[in-house]
Amino acid sequence: MTLAGERFRAVPTDWDVVAAFFERVRRRRVVLHAAAVERRGRTLVLAGAHGRGKSTLALALRLRGWRLLADDLVVVEPDGAVQAVERPVRIKRGIAKALPELRDGPSVLPLRASGPRRARAVIVFGPHRGRLRLESMGAGAAVGALARLAWNFRDVPRDVLAALAALTRKARAFRLSGGTVPQRCAAAEELVDARR
Repeated sequence: MTLAGERFRAVPTDWDVVAAFFERVRRRRVVLHAAAVERRGRTLVLAGAHGRGKSTLALALRLRGWRLLADDLVVVEPDGAVQAVERPVRIKRGIAKALPELRDGPSVLPLRASGPRRARAVIVFGPHRGRLRLESMGAGAAVGALARLAWNFRDVPRDVLAALAALTRKARAFRLSGGTVPQRCAAAEELVDARR
């Protein structure tokens, strides 16, 4: 590529890799804007719009001994199983401010994708101001909220809705808003440890 007589070599960025991945799977699986963590074989999906605290909570749980599976992108299989997308986690300035333990560490954490897992619970993030509120969501409300976070809903709406319905049949869904990072961690741990 040239620009004003200069030669530049195109180097793929994270988003180039994500775009290529998305093109491969967009008609067969759901690509969800979410993070995923796991403890003692129990997977928790953290779904929400940009800036709602998914990465902060996922990394805070990692500091508490959880395994970080995915940050930002999770694939939902047609049967409702979830699978991480392998890509690095960037420690953003806001996360380092909320989690001082991460300030002196690397700014990028590598993630290795793993096979499909059954989610124990799904948290849909609301606004992060105010007091902690964790409310159970009905299946219809959960599917609707998750569909708004699916990157490929417009491409295959029927398939997306079916996969998200399968996910919410197998995993309890909750809406989380407000609270501090430690309060959110405690709520997540309670959800995963609770008997069904």
